[in-house]
Amino acid sequence: MKPISFAQATGKLSRPPSMTEEECGDLPVHIYGGVVTSCWKPTLRERLSILFYGHIWLYVYSGKTQPPVALIGEKTVFADEKKSKDDPYDDQVDFSIFDKQ
Repeated sequence: MKPISFAQATGKLSRPPSMTEEECGDLPVHIYGGVVTSCWKPTLRERLSILFYGHIWLYVYSGKTQPPVALIGEKTVFADEKKSKDDPYDDQVDFSIFDKQ
């Protein structure tokens, strides 16, 4: 999968100095309320693999522990694309997606 730019991105995270550009590139992100959101696009081969096997593997390079993470299969997680344009909170992330079980 490759990270992709998206309209709501508020910045980029740079690669760690210990990694090369081939190993890790800049990551477009939206940061709000302690949550960092990025958008990823699977290749056609990955999409077929997900369809047939139903698995997505998550690697987190953070040592011997893992911070809380979430993988969401939605068209968007941003409230401004789900709600009316008259909503005063239209630039915020819709955190209700994390309540789904």
